Amino acid sequence: MTISAFLNKSEASHFLHCLYDDYIIDNELIDIHPDFYSILSENTRNPLSADAIKKGHPRGNRGKYSKIDCIRVAGRPMFIRSKLTEWFTLHYAPKLEEAAA
Repeated sequence: MTISAFLNKSEASHFLHCLYDDYIIDNELIDIHPDFYSILSENTRNPLSADAIKKGHPRGNRGKYSKIDCIRVAGRPMFIRSKLTEWFTLHYAPKLEEAAA
């Protein structure tokens, strides 16, 4: 069995859920049931599309969650485990700690 270097949105969402589950158990936090698939979908939207410029505000959720690094393969966003772990540790986990305080 080979492991792909890249994860699609569904696989990336599952990976983030695993990180999340471990984190809330280790830190004794309440489960808020995040929808990582939606977070990834919104985060990979083009923030400066013609429609966003027309409406006067960027699309997606990068302002709330910061940019999740991905590359496009045949137009689809693909993710790397180490970059997802980095994003989770630096940007998402602190939000969980803030909410718990």
